[in-house]
Amino acid sequence: MAWGRLVLDSNGPALRLMGLLVVVFTGVIALVVAMGIDRQLVIDAITLIWARGR
Repeated sequence: MAWGRLVLDSNGPALRLMGLLVVVFTGVIALVVAMGIDRQLVIDAITLIWARGR
């Protein structure tokens, strides 16, 4: 665990953001599979979040 924290600190917020994005995308995909949401709706939502984040 200490090694993981060291890697995060040495590489700064970029790696932390990458990890967060992976978690978010995994969660979104899991939700889509579980609930059968219309894929286009999810794509639109991701695009909206991405546009706001930039």
